[in-house]
Amino acid sequence: NEGIEVMLVVTPIETSTVNWTTALNFSSNKQVVETLAPGLDELALTSGFSGLSVRAEPGQPFGLYGAGWLRSPDGDIVINPTTGLRERGGRTRLGDIYPDWQLGIDNTVSIGNLSIGVLFDISHGGRVFSRTVSSLRGLGLAEETLENRGQLFIDQGVLATNNDDGSVTYATNNVPVRSMQDFWSNYTNNSNTEGSVFDASYVKLRELTVSYALPKSVLGNSFVKALSIGIEGRNLWLIDSNVPHIDPEASFFGPSLQGGAANVEFWSIPSARTIGGNIKVTF
Repeated sequence: NEGIEVMLVVTPIETSTVNWTTALNFSSNKQVVETLAPGLDELALTSGFSGLSVRAEPGQPFGLYGAGWLRSPDGDIVINPTTGLRERGGRTRLGDIYPDWQLGIDNTVSIGNLSIGVLFDISHGGRVFSRTVSSLRGLGLAEETLENRGQLFIDQGVLATNNDDGSVTYATNNVPVRSMQDFWSNYTNNSNTEGSVFDASYVKLRELTVSYALPKSVLGNSFVKALSIGIEGRNLWLIDSNVPHIDPEASFFGPSLQGGAANVEFWSIPSARTIGGNIKVTF
């Protein structure tokens, strides 16, 4: 593992009554498996249904592996000429489980005795597998499955033709699917992994805090030297995400990254949004 972590703290506004401080924390870690035990070309760290696994392979970071779409040499998805559905290929690497970089933006604004803190989390890169999304789509319960119902739909891809000389010719697909139910059933089939793998990037409002410190004039000469009242909330808003319907940080194996268990989600309990309060007293 090699990486960097940089923190920058700036104060855009600083007066006798108003103070605004911003802290930026940027981190990026690059992981590479150097070697495995003699005789091992790869090592499965975690596995699941539908051929999904998290594996260690020399020269690569920990990654998601599973059945991908069959593709032409140019990378186009191959379509079945009879059904108009995507063809499934063999097992392939579907992406890294770790993000390329992460950024935290922490703002604290104080106006007199009132203090407001806002923390944003940004994560870029990495891939996540979601069985929850796959199930919702396969059962027709996800909003996107409404699209093209009862209409002609031709998936993007190519048709492959085997020539007499052994070569293969590819042409733009023009075969419609029989129904969107067939399309989504094939797209989310347990024998296919790639259809349920997403970019794990996200932007979150991670934390919001508001506190008010009572003026010393209110406390007077009492034995209480300082008193503040506050409220705080965490995981309040998923601002942007490429994973539909779930929290992109959800994990079937819990929050730990140990053993490559992250970024694999199977009907996980939804992430909690928490709101609480606090009273701080100094004697």
